[in-house]
Amino acid sequence: MGNGATTWQPDEKTGLRYATDVNKAAELLAEAEGLRSLDEAFKWAMRQIPRFHPDDVIIQDEYTHDVLFSAPDDSYLVFDTT
Repeated sequence: MGNGATTWQPDEKTGLRYATDVNKAAELLAEAEGLRSLDEAFKWAMRQIPRFHPDDVIIQDEYTHDVLFSAPDDSYLVFDTT
């Protein structure tokens, strides 16, 4: 997996996907944890190569939104904002 590409494999029991390139997943998490607003999250997603595309916004209440970005490999990155 040393090429830096993250591949996501489905778990046989749950069907959930997990990263097989742990280093790349850790890099993405570290970058995402530093984002402090939706504006920063959208700008970050558009800088990724290939890009993460906003897929859905789930409004929990007037203050809380979950933003789902689809990754090129059919996985998702979810930002919980308050």
